[in-house]
Amino acid sequence: MKLCSIIRKIVRRTPLGNRYLTDAAFRTEIMLFFSFVMNILVASANVVSVFLYNTFWFGILAAYYFILAIMRLLLLRYLRHKEIGDSFLGELKISRICGIILLNLNFVLVGAILMILFNDKGFNYQGIFIYVMAGYTFFMVAHAIRDLIGFRKYKSPIMTFSKILTLSATLVSFLALETAIFAQFGNNISVKIQKIVIALTGFCVCLIVIALALYIIINYTRIIKVIIRKRKSTNRFKELDF
Repeated sequence: MKLCSIIRKIVRRTPLGNRYLTDAAFRTEIMLFFSFVMNILVASANVVSVFLYNTFWFGILAAYYFILAIMRLLLLRYLRHKEIGDSFLGELKISRICGIILLNLNFVLVGAILMILFNDKGFNYQGIFIYVMAGYTFFMVAHAIRDLIGFRKYKSPIMTFSKILTLSATLVSFLALETAIFAQFGNNISVKIQKIVIALTGFCVCLIVIALALYIIINYTRIIKVIIRKRKSTNRFKELDF
């Protein structure tokens, strides 16, 4: 904790670091760009793995991460023209588009889960790396949930959706970690039990992602309709006054 406090104090002394810690909108944009770059790198690595290992498993993973990158790119393109808070309606519309993409991303996720269950594909982290990934995954799940709750106070659709996107990706990482744990430590557990647990976890992850995507699509569509209706009413009154 003391080390984190010292690092935070050092970062605060720089103008860019201080803005990152105090400006939630700026922090969201930075994290979107960083996540976009990481998604492209991971997707590209999986494309290379398709040819190296001659398996479609890595192709599914590549598609998953490329779609994540596309959603983050759409948000970044919007933020190039408008800052967070400039247009609530604009943020609602771009977030709803990404919500529709996130909903369809479940087809790719289901494909990955089916390959894990029926083709014995999955993640396999070697040695101490599995403990590193476990710690990272649990930290990211807790961090994503905390951010999702905390960022709601800013009333920004883009900020909210960016955290939903992070949580969705982290839940998939949790599923990947589970398959890796079974691969390394599951010798005493029957294959049938392993597949049941993976299927249940995969079902829960898909259900959560679908629920989050539907929340964005349905809720934001409702708000968009209300805003448009109010604007039409306002314009009608202005025409009558004229």
